[in-house]
Amino acid sequence: DLEITVHGLPPVSYVGDYAGYEAWLATPNLDVVRHLGTIHNDSTLHADADWNKFTVIVTAEPSKVEQKWSGAVVMVGRSPSSLMQSFADHPFYNSGAPPF
Repeated sequence: DLEITVHGLPPVSYVGDYAGYEAWLATPNLDVVRHLGTIHNDSTLHADADWNKFTVIVTAEPSKVEQKWSGAVVMVGRSPSSLMQSFADHPFYNSGAPPF
């Protein structure tokens, strides 16, 4: 069971031409993605996680939400069980920089 609460997100228009913030659940390799729902400041989104290791991603999205995010990623969180896994070589986390 997940309870996702965010605080201090700026108005979505600050990020760009978007309609709202959305939460997503993904496997660590981002090969499976599930839309969790719309998320707002100071309110809790309740959802289920189907995996032991997972990533929660909050994005700014246009009015129509697709099966995977298409907007700007504004926040990323990981499950406690994934903290021992290194994501240093993953392009999502290193912005395409070469690994060290």
